Amino acid sequence: LALSVGMLVDNSIVVVESIFRHHQDGEVIRDASFTGTTEVGMAITASTLTTLAVFVPVLFVPGIAGELFNDMVVTIVISLAVSLLVAVTLVPLLTSRFLKFEQQLHHKNIFTNFSNRVGIWLDQLHEKYALVLNWALNHRKSVIWSSLVAFILSLIVVYMQGGEFIPENDMGFLSITVDRTPGTSLDEMEKSMHELNQVVLDKVPELELVTSNFGQGEGIMAFFSTRASSEGDISLKLKNLSERDRSVFEIRDQLREEFKKFPDVDANFADRGEQAIMGGGADIMVEIFGHDLQIGEALAGQILEKVKKIEGVADVETSFKEATPELRIELDRDRISDLGLSTAQIGQAVSNSVLGTVATQFREAGEEYDIRVQLAEESRKSKEDVENILLTTPLRKQIPLRAVANVLYTKAPKEIIREDQERMVSVNINISGRDLRGVTRDVRKVLREVSIPNDFRVDIGGTAEEQQKSFMYLVWSFLVAILLTYMVMASQFESFLDPFIIMFTIPLSFIGVALALVITGTDLSVMALIGIVMLVGIVVNNGIVLVDYINQLRARGKDMISAIKEGGQVRMRPVLMTALTTILGMLPLAIGAGESGQSWAPMARAVMGGLTVATVLTLIVVPVIYVI
Repeated sequence: LALSVGMLVDNSIVVVESIFRHHQDGEVIRDASFTGTTEVGMAITASTLTTLAVFVPVLFVPGIAGELFNDMVVTIVISLAVSLLVAVTLVPLLTSRFLKFEQQLHHKNIFTNFSNRVGIWLDQLHEKYALVLNWALNHRKSVIWSSLVAFILSLIVVYMQGGEFIPENDMGFLSITVDRTPGTSLDEMEKSMHELNQVVLDKVPELELVTSNFGQGEGIMAFFSTRASSEGDISLKLKNLSERDRSVFEIRDQLREEFKKFPDVDANFADRGEQAIMGGGADIMVEIFGHDLQIGEALAGQILEKVKKIEGVADVETSFKEATPELRIELDRDRISDLGLSTAQIGQAVSNSVLGTVATQFREAGEEYDIRVQLAEESRKSKEDVENILLTTPLRKQIPLRAVANVLYTKAPKEIIREDQERMVSVNINISGRDLRGVTRDVRKVLREVSIPNDFRVDIGGTAEEQQKSFMYLVWSFLVAILLTYMVMASQFESFLDPFIIMFTIPLSFIGVALALVITGTDLSVMALIGIVMLVGIVVNNGIVLVDYINQLRARGKDMISAIKEGGQVRMRPVLMTALTTILGMLPLAIGAGESGQSWAPMARAVMGGLTVATVLTLIVVPVIYVI
């Protein structure tokens, strides 16, 4: 609703302006309400239908982009449909009843002076517009060629502009994953976590709350948290954006540099729980598919060293973690059988000795505490301690584990990641200080320099993949929106030519989009593309109102040039009013204030820039094309 509040009043503005103009020409207010509404009824219906038509393709955009905008599209479509119904029914009724009171009370209105000043300014604007329109009609080639050159330049600017998926929001939260060499003890990990926590406390005065955990979680939390003694997580909650001078991104970059000073500590700004659910949360993921893990690991290392040198790469890591050290117990099954034991009994004895078993519970004050029985810590620290674990035979004799098994030091991969039933090793890249599209382009150049075996393939995943898919689907939505808009206008005008004249306002809007993105320093994102798709239905509204009235004047017997000049003069005021309501209605969103305002700002800026330039050029270029 915040996005469409400016568009909701457009139809009513056109109707009220038409009624007011007829009333000023001497018609009775009741007749003026009927005549004025009838005169613009078809135009506002066509303009509303074109706006609604551009949102239909967005409903079918798959992926995250579709999920983001489905609710928005439904809200805008329903509200605009109701605004059209109100404009052609309730507004004429209210105007016929209350406009005459406004005339009677006009001398008492405290805004009379301001209203007169605006009227004078509009009269002066009409005179200047008449001169500009007359010049444009006499220099048609210059107008057309200038518009074409500006359009081509705007396409180049948009292409060269940085690109991202969805603008990052400063929500005041940071998640950090901490990894050390596999096999690191809990005591050593605790020291590292304390040191990192101290850095956070010293370097982040904006901190409100910090929590950390390490080791393996229990129950359902084991899935969302760390999985080994060498892994940990730190979560930061910052003060509200209005209460701090630095953004969360500036704080993140500072901490990243501070954490690099710690040896054998790999700290990355990611959410381990999100990675477990979504399968990775990096900005760019280079996915290496192939069966041989050693070759995959070698390729990942080669790519990692190359992408580190790319400007804008903040941190990079591979999904292939260092093999975890372990003690492997190889059983002598014949010896076990001779002693009357089973492998299950030996496994249970080792588990009871090392991990322990809950023998009973201690109850106090309504609370229950497990009593776990296991070997003393000093008796289960080394390989020799495991070899000396005592086993009891059926004859009640005790023998050490080494009598029936060999205990060996080995290493094993922590996990094997598969996607679509193929083994995969990924290189996860996070960026800072540069746009996602530019870094992805450089990563693709690096991949072309790497020799990939025939039985391996490399893909780009992560946020970069979502960006590419969303951009592609939104481009298709843009093309379908243009087709639907043309079909709606062709049916309303009962002409194949008039819609073509109006459709020239769409490329004119690109000039404004390019200017808005460059001036505000905004990257081209999914949000900005949605704004461009919206422009298809919004910018043609002014052309519809203008061309429809020119056709009406020609039907009354006026020649083409006279009809164009009079149509431009008459329709300039409603065109400017409707455009200004939409532009000003999106101004709060364009500012991007608040924690979530940065997400919607690119859309509002694209619409404001495109509509501003398209409105001005529509009043000049469309009449020229109409003549041609």
